[in-house]
Amino acid sequence: DRFSEEETIGALILLSKENKLEIESFLLSCRVLGRDIEKAVILFVIQRAQEEGIPQVFGEFVSTERNAPASTIYPDLGFTPIQGGFVIISNTVNDLNLPHIRLTIC
Repeated sequence: DRFSEEETIGALILLSKENKLEIESFLLSCRVLGRDIEKAVILFVIQRAQEEGIPQVFGEFVSTERNAPASTIYPDLGFTPIQGGFVIISNTVNDLNLPHIRLTIC
């Protein structure tokens, strides 16, 4: 496999509701997992929440046999486990930069 600048490697669906930005769906190719792309996307979501004055970001992880390698993404980024998922207070995150990653959001 080769990566090109035009390759789509994932999809993200966000919902804004009740003073939180919810990560409704986050799909990422397993070929790029572990290369910090997943962190860059979640940090983008947190930055978006900060820019829009949304105090919380919520994400749910539904465990399956195939997505086990991604199971720690939320805790690794400082999200707190709550019933039904993970939450982070958006304004508590200051370092949102991964300089070796360039995201193109469409």
